[in-house]
Amino acid sequence: GFEKEVLQKYSPALFNMFSALFACLPVATVINDKIFVVHGGLCWEDFEMAELDAIDRFHEIPVPGSMLQQLLWSDPQKRTGRRRSKRKAGCRFGPDVVHRFLETHGFNMIVRSHECKKRGHKWMHDNKLLTVFSASNYGGRVGNDGAIVTFDTALQPNVIQYYVDSEAARDSAKKKPSQRTRELQQAVIDKIVERISRNRLALIRYYHEVEDKNDNTVTRKEWERGLCAVLDVEIPFIRFGDKLGLPALGVKGDVEGRVDYIEFLSRFLPVNKNLDKAWRASHDNDNDNDEKREVAPPLPRTASEKDKAVLIEYIDQVCYTHRFELSSLFRFFDHDGDGIISKQEFLNGFSSLRDVQELSLTDQQIERVVDSLDSNKNGCVDYEEFFVNFETRHGRSLPDTIA
Repeated sequence: GFEKEVLQKYSPALFNMFSALFACLPVATVINDKIFVVHGGLCWEDFEMAELDAIDRFHEIPVPGSMLQQLLWSDPQKRTGRRRSKRKAGCRFGPDVVHRFLETHGFNMIVRSHECKKRGHKWMHDNKLLTVFSASNYGGRVGNDGAIVTFDTALQPNVIQYYVDSEAARDSAKKKPSQRTRELQQAVIDKIVERISRNRLALIRYYHEVEDKNDNTVTRKEWERGLCAVLDVEIPFIRFGDKLGLPALGVKGDVEGRVDYIEFLSRFLPVNKNLDKAWRASHDNDNDNDEKREVAPPLPRTASEKDKAVLIEYIDQVCYTHRFELSSLFRFFDHDGDGIISKQEFLNGFSSLRDVQELSLTDQQIERVVDSLDSNKNGCVDYEEFFVNFETRHGRSLPDTIA
């Protein structure tokens, strides 16, 4: 089914690339030392994990009877023991085989695929083995659900079911190969944009270290090498430069000249709807707040307040030096994009910022400052708490009690 679809929609060359890629994938994997994941199932003989590592997996078609073939083709059964498979490859293995395998290796469960299930998944062997089948309406005629499984930090499984509408699938099949290629390319560009957005400060740090003119510019080759190194991908970024917003002319108007990396990266501000709403609301009320604000008399500074003053000056300097808006810096700290900054997100963020600009505070001092910023004591800092405390020279005045 997969081969037919790729050949119909794209080309034999792309299918050959997929085949070479699939031959490089691991035969099996283990999640957090507890969950064994494999395509088919277990083998005729019990095995050790070292035997998996020793398999030469670079075969498009496994050798008949080999361990590789068994791992890819075996299926579970309700009866105990092992029996021949109707597939004439691999074996059928029972609950006793599964329990012994899990106990031997200290695993909690097995996740595998290889069998179409009506609901997209099926639990077996005292819920120690889960089959998940991702292709809904298999072959365009079976009518089964598709499913995937995710695991939380406690390794609890969550099965997600879905069904691809047949009409939508037919509409997709009617598209010309050139249109599908453009859509596939755009999907890749979207992913790249997201990764650049999440790594803006790391990219600035990289470019700052390699630039030789101290003018926030790098060559186009350095621009491409920086993206490959920081995003940890090997992509010919120059080829996609126009789609990423790379100007055709350099900073001096020369063709393919040097790139202002600060200006380039300013295009990749992450967006958070809750954050933007709070940002607009805070600016809409600027004049009213300024009129109503009463100036508090200076208070003696505690150690925490002194640390806060140092941190405010640091944030101010980062924004000024690297042309960041305060809202952009909030998004940098808010790694998961939920509109609030946890204490750990603050520590992680400042750990990265130290490489951009030196910070004299220790982690313990930063924790104390975060506690003082958390005015409602809910264990995190929301946008309003952040904005009220970390006003820079580009925003409103700092509160008099800590200015």
